[in-house]
Amino acid sequence: MSKPAKIFAFSRVEAYVTPSDETIVEWELNPMFEFSGTRPLVFYVEWSRAGGEWERINKDFAICNACLYLDEDRRRCGYKSDIFYRVIAFDGDREYASKPAATLGDIPLRDKRLSRDIVRKEYLRMVKTSAGSLGYLLKRRWCGAKCTSCVDYDIDEPVSSVCGTCYGTGLQKGYYDAIPYWVDLSGGGSTLDVKEGFSLEDNQSYQARCIAYPRLDTYDIWVHGSSNKRFVVRGIRVATYVRFVPLVYYPTDFRLLPRTDIAYTIPLDQSDEDVQKGEIDPSLGWRQGIAYDEVF
Repeated sequence: MSKPAKIFAFSRVEAYVTPSDETIVEWELNPMFEFSGTRPLVFYVEWSRAGGEWERINKDFAICNACLYLDEDRRRCGYKSDIFYRVIAFDGDREYASKPAATLGDIPLRDKRLSRDIVRKEYLRMVKTSAGSLGYLLKRRWCGAKCTSCVDYDIDEPVSSVCGTCYGTGLQKGYYDAIPYWVDLSGGGSTLDVKEGFSLEDNQSYQARCIAYPRLDTYDIWVHGSSNKRFVVRGIRVATYVRFVPLVYYPTDFRLLPRTDIAYTIPLDQSDEDVQKGEIDPSLGWRQGIAYDEVF
């Protein structure tokens, strides 16, 4: 006997980029979901970089009687195209967040179902067998406030790789909060390297297979859930595309970091305490986009 499927407030959220470089965010409510509030629904739209904190775009004005929002701001994303959007429904008593939607283009309904089935089977293979390992993904920050402890004023670059404020990234906090992340590690290898001072370093490299949610970038860090071993992502290849949307990464080059590396001091949670009352914590929300939470 299968357990009943979870019912979410939103049945669909999609983000498109127009030829004029504006972003359209569309959403659709789930008719099976029952809101508990007594006031009419209003909506807020938030954006984030992959794995990062959410920032509310229309915090000063709520959207009423509409299911579409036009974001005219050109957000700097570079070649990564790592911009995500989500919608918040507010019924007067509680806020309900949608799953994050990437600006990767439109996918027809048939291909969406195919993509979902591919991801579902990948999670089944990793979670229900001994192939996968549950850990935590630490997404590296590529923009934000400069570190005030180690960034040189003249060259505007970090001068310490062991800084306890930025962890060698040159940006405050260095990494976003950790996200639960399944990985299938295989094909490990070891190479001894002579370092300066005639010491030996064992460079262990592993091939990893994982789901492309959220999107991986080089220099992201993956933490093994039960051993706290930390790996840095040094190479990424996409194994499965659907309509040019990446679904599965393989092989991905994971390099095991030595225990003396500054990465072992990075906390999994760096959220600020002063979250505004009545709003969803901006550091949360990525987990509900992970498919294995709802397919089993």
